[in-house]
Amino acid sequence: MLNSFTYIFKDNKWLIKFITAFIFIGIFTYGSHFYLIQNRNSEYVLPLTFWLPMALGCLISYIIVSGYKIVCVKAYQATKINYIAPFLRLKMDFKIGFKYLCAFVLFHFCCNFVLAILGIMVGLSFAIYNKILVNILCSVLLLIFVLYIIYWTIAELGYIYMYAENPSFLTFFRIKELFSNIGKNKKQYFTTLGLNILLCFAVILFYILINYFFTYKLNGIGALLINTSIVTLAGTYKFFVSNMLAAKSLEPKQSDEE
Repeated sequence: MLNSFTYIFKDNKWLIKFITAFIFIGIFTYGSHFYLIQNRNSEYVLPLTFWLPMALGCLISYIIVSGYKIVCVKAYQATKINYIAPFLRLKMDFKIGFKYLCAFVLFHFCCNFVLAILGIMVGLSFAIYNKILVNILCSVLLLIFVLYIIYWTIAELGYIYMYAENPSFLTFFRIKELFSNIGKNKKQYFTTLGLNILLCFAVILFYILINYFFTYKLNGIGALLINTSIVTLAGTYKFFVSNMLAAKSLEPKQSDEE
């Protein structure tokens, strides 16, 4: 697992790959921060002609980065010894990322459709003043929502690995296969999952500390430029580490391969 934190620097072209990923990660990071600043300070209200290209740029960047993550995991599956991250290729990564995003949206649409139906039923129960039915449906709705969050937290890394192995719109619905793979590699999978969660908390904590000790003294735009640049740098490093962690998450053990 320690190799996940150092492998990127062993490549003599790591800086080019890092900067390329930094640019696309930075696009949607800056977009979200502009939105937050506008909500907090009316002085920076920007016209719709700005927000439409910004939103489109954020979406395209997110698709490209998602596709690049799949390409990195797939490359590791093909070449595990002396692995180096591939270069980002816009056309190919966009195509892969768009297909992955469509499969992702399809799965979550089905889950959220069930939650929406339950929500409507809760609303109707309130309308007819049936307290028992309201309590039952609210409890079921809360339980399904919590299970949904827990399930996705556990399953995300496994889905990334499985999609890289077999890209398909139905990948997210192969639940039995997912948990079968996790069961065979549960120790390394949950170790990987824990490290990934810790990385997320580390970036969030870093973000809070930068705001608290430094950028709060600056004006809105100044804080945006400095704060987001530093956090995007940390986020880009996390991106490459997470790619390797995802690639190793369901990797068969050496004894199994033999």
